[in-house]
Amino acid sequence: MSLFSRDKAESGIDAFAGVIEELYKKTDSEGKGYVTRKMFIQLLQSVEMSPYLGEQDVKDMKKLFSSVPNGKASYEDFCSLAKELILRVYRARDPSDVS
Repeated sequence: MSLFSRDKAESGIDAFAGVIEELYKKTDSEGKGYVTRKMFIQLLQSVEMSPYLGEQDVKDMKKLFSSVPNGKASYEDFCSLAKELILRVYRARDPSDVS
């Protein structure tokens, strides 16, 4: 099952939290406890994300990341970023599914 499968989307908030946790672990693959801007950009350019993010989405997400203190996103900071990112991916996959 992919990070953005319909099964996960339909199973509710727990799955949403699970997707965020998976994204965080993938992005902080070295277990540093934070995500840098460079790591976040790599996530945006990843195989899972790039097909669904337009140029403006990437610019918007980079701008959102710039609000992260010290340029290092804790898990809590990452959660806010990831929620916006996931919504953008779902909208791109099926614009009628997400309001």
